[in-house]
Amino acid sequence: MSNILFVLYHDFTSNSAIHVHSFANQLASFGHGVAVAVPENKETVENLGPRNYAVANFREYDGRWAAFFQNGNGPDVVHAWTPRENVRLFCEKLASLCRFALVVHLEDNEELILEINLGKPFKELERASSFRMPPNLSHPTNYRRFLASAAGVTIIMDRLQKFVPTNVQHLVLWPGADRELFHPRPKDTAYLESIGVPTTSVVLCYTGNAHSANAREVRSLYLAVAMLNREGIPATLIRAGADYCPFLGPDDTWAREHAVEIGYLRHFEVPQLLSLADYLIQPGTDDAFNEFRLPAKLPEFFSMGRPVILPRTNVGRFVQHGHDAWVLDAVDALGIVETIKKLGHDEPQRRRLAEGALKFADEHFSWSKNARTLEQFYATIGGHTRTARATTSGVRFFGDAALTAIRAAYPPERPQSGTSYATVRDYCDSLDRLPQITGFDGDLKNVQRPWAVKTLLRLLPEGARLLEVGGGEPVVSGALSELGYDVTLIDPYDGFGNGPTEYEVYVTKFPHVKLIRAYLTPGMSQFQPGSFDAVFSVSVIEHLPADSLASCFRGI
Repeated sequence: MSNILFVLYHDFTSNSAIHVHSFANQLASFGHGVAVAVPENKETVENLGPRNYAVANFREYDGRWAAFFQNGNGPDVVHAWTPRENVRLFCEKLASLCRFALVVHLEDNEELILEINLGKPFKELERASSFRMPPNLSHPTNYRRFLASAAGVTIIMDRLQKFVPTNVQHLVLWPGADRELFHPRPKDTAYLESIGVPTTSVVLCYTGNAHSANAREVRSLYLAVAMLNREGIPATLIRAGADYCPFLGPDDTWAREHAVEIGYLRHFEVPQLLSLADYLIQPGTDDAFNEFRLPAKLPEFFSMGRPVILPRTNVGRFVQHGHDAWVLDAVDALGIVETIKKLGHDEPQRRRLAEGALKFADEHFSWSKNARTLEQFYATIGGHTRTARATTSGVRFFGDAALTAIRAAYPPERPQSGTSYATVRDYCDSLDRLPQITGFDGDLKNVQRPWAVKTLLRLLPEGARLLEVGGGEPVVSGALSELGYDVTLIDPYDGFGNGPTEYEVYVTKFPHVKLIRAYLTPGMSQFQPGSFDAVFSVSVIEHLPADSLASCFRGI
C-alpha cells in the first residue's frame, strides 16, 4: 500500500475540497495511508463529515511523517490539486524533504481564470517581466513547468488534455456523489414553510458561489425566477453559497424578491436543500470556461432524482437529452423559463428525467469506482519520481557510487573544438550518465545543464571555485557542489522574465550552494578580484536587456 498526500489550493470550504475529501476517504478505505495539506484553516475539514485521513496546514509539514502516515514514511504520491502557485511552491518544499511521484489535477481552464481575475490577456501576462501574482492562481509560465515535471496528470474533463504536456500520462477523472447523503427524498414541506417558500411555488435550488467567472450564469437563475413570476407562474430560487463579486446590478430588489439565500452550508446539509427543488439547473453555455470543467454540484444534482437541466457542454456532452437530462444549447434565463413551462405540463417526461438522472449517476458518479481507477493510475506512474533523493542536509542528486562513476567518465582534458553541445551523442551520453539533471520535455536547458557540468568537470579540478550567473533553481550548481566544487550562485529571484522567486525554498534545498540574491554588477562587496576559477551561465545572459549586458560583463 502507498502513502498518498493531496495538496489543496484552498481550505475545506472550497468545492474542490469535496472531491479531495471523498477520494481521500475511498483510498484510505482501500488500505492506503492518506493525508491532505491545505494552506490554512485545516479545522474546516469538520464541515465535510467523517474522514479517515490526516489533515494539516502547509506549514506543519516538516519531514516528520509519522504524524501523517502510520508507517512513518513520506508520501509515495503527491497529488497537487491543482497547479495554483501556492500548491506548486508547497510541492517544491516537499521536494526538499522526500522523494515522490507527482500527479497534478486539472479541473479548470487555468489560463482563462487568470485572465478574468487579473483583467489582462493571458499572452500579455505570459510575456510580462513582473506582475503581482496572487498565490491562489496559476502562474502563466510556472504552471506549465509544473505540469511538465509531473509523472502524471488527472483531468476532470477530456478537453483539458490540450493543457497536458505530450510526454506526460493523463487520466480523465470524474468525481462522484455520496449516495448516503445524496439520494431521492420527498420535499420537506415544513422546511419550505420555515424559510418562507409557498408550497405552491416552483422551486429552483442552486448550491454554488458567485464569482467573476460565473457571475452571468448565476444571474440568469435570478432573472428566470423573476420572469416566471411576471408571467403568473409562482417560482422561488433557493440558493446556498457566497457572492464574491456584485452581479445583480446596483438595484437588486427585483432579483432578491423571489430568492431565499441560505448562505454557506456544510456539505452534509446540502441534500436537504436540494430535496426542495422541482428542477436542478446548471446555467451556462459551451464556452471557454465551461467546456473544460465539471461543475462540482452536478454529480449531486443527478443523484437526487430530480429533473436536471444543463447546457450542451462538459457533462451535457455525455448525457442523452430527454432521458438522462434536459439539454439546451444555452441555459440562460429565457431557456430556463421556456423549459419549465414545457416540462410543467408533462409529468411523464419529468418522471423519465428523474429516473434517467439516477441511472446516469450510478454509472458515472460512483466514488468507489472512480477511486479504484485513480488507484490504478497511481500504480502506473509510481516508478516515475520527479525529485532527487533528500537527506537531512538537503537535496542530493547522486549517490556515492554515481559520484565516483561520473568523475571517472569525465577526466580532465582540453576542450574539444567544433560543435559543443546539442549533438545526439552528447545528449544520449547525458541521459545515460546524468539522468538526474537531464530532462526530456523539449526545453533546450535539458541539453545545456548536463553539458555545463561535463565541461566544468573536464576543465577544472575538484575544489575549484565556481560562480553561476542567474541559475534560478540551482540544478547545475547543486550537482557541481556534490561533485566537490565550491559553488556560488547569484540571482535576483525577482520573477523578471518569468524567472523563479523561491529563494527561501532553494536555500533550504541546496544548503551547500552559496546563494546570493542580487544582480551581478561591477564592484560587488561580496566578491574580490579573482574570487572564482570559472564563471558560467545556462540560458540566462542571452535574455538580459541590451542595456544591462555591459554591466553584467564588467561584473564577470
